[in-house]
Amino acid sequence: MRKPIVSVDKWYEGKKPTLRINILKEILYGGKLSKSGFEKISNSHYSDISKAFDYLKNVNGFIVDAGKDTSNRKNPAHLYQLTEKGLK
Repeated sequence: MRKPIVSVDKWYEGKKPTLRINILKEILYGGKLSKSGFEKISNSHYSDISKAFDYLKNVNGFIVDAGKDTSNRKNPAHLYQLTEKGLK
């Protein structure tokens, strides 16, 4: 069997991280997103979402804090946006 001519460098190892990929897509299409906002549009548990956001922020550096959403809340939500590395 032939090896592919072009190899694609993956930013993950093992199983495809679909939750993290979906988070990146939603931030790309919507601009900014909070953990609780993603929980409302996905079928995932908040603890899994929180771990995925933290991984994308601290390990990969694909997202950064974008301030707080202070609209009509006692406890404002932290918003996240993509970095230049996250766009590539």
